Amino acid sequence: INHTSKPERSAHALLSVFLRLNSEMQLGTQPTRQRHFPLSSAHRFNLFPKRVAMPAATKNNARTPSTVKVDDPRTMRAWAFYDWANSSYALVINTALFPLYFQSVMNDAPQVLNLFGYEISANAAYSYSLSLSFLILVLLSPVLSSIAGSRGNKLSFLKFFCTLGALSCMGLFFFKSADQVLWALLFNITASIGFYGSLVFYNAYLPEIASPAQQDMLSARGFSLGYVG
Repeated sequence: INHTSKPERSAHALLSVFLRLNSEMQLGTQPTRQRHFPLSSAHRFNLFPKRVAMPAATKNNARTPSTVKVDDPRTMRAWAFYDWANSSYALVINTALFPLYFQSVMNDAPQVLNLFGYEISANAAYSYSLSLSFLILVLLSPVLSSIAGSRGNKLSFLKFFCTLGALSCMGLFFFKSADQVLWALLFNITASIGFYGSLVFYNAYLPEIASPAQQDMLSARGFSLGYVG
C-alpha cells in the first residue's frame, strides 16, 4: 500500500511494538533463528500483504551479548555473590540499624520538623523519604529497563545505580546531628533508589547468563547467599 490512513499507521506501529517485544523475549532461547509471524488480521484487512520476518540476532543484538557465556560457572557465581554483597544495605540501612540510629539522633531534637513549609514528625519524615524513593523507582524502572534492554547497556545502568547507592550510604556517615537531617533524608532516598534500581538490571541478567534449566537453581543460590550476607 502506497498511502495509508492514520488508523492503519497506528495499527502498524502497535503491531511492530508487539512483534519487537515478543521477539526480544524469545531471542534469549533461540538467538540465531529467524522468526516469522503470521498476520491473519492484517491480511484480512489487506494492511500488510506480506509476512513480517524478524531479523536474525547479530553480534550487536542487545539480547545476545557475545562476551557472556551461558551457564558459565564463574559468571553465575559472580551473579549470585552480588546478592550477597548488597545485602548489607538491606540489613544495615533499610531494616535494622539505621532506622534506630536515625531515631536516636533525632531524640535530642524537636519531634516535629519543618520541611518545605510542612510540619512533619521525625519518624514520619523517614518513612516519607522511603516512600518517595519507591515512587521514583516505580516511574523510572519501566523506562530504564526498556532503554537498557534495547541498547544492551544493562551493565552501565547496573554500575550507575550500584555506585549511587554506595556513595549515598557513605554520605549517611556524616549524619550526626539533627541539623543535618535534610542531608540524611536525601541520602536515604538516593541510597534506596541506588539499591532497588540496580536490582532491576541485576535480575535482567539472569536469563542471559543461565539456561532455562539452570535459572531456578541460580536464582535460589543468589537468594540464599543474600541471607548469608
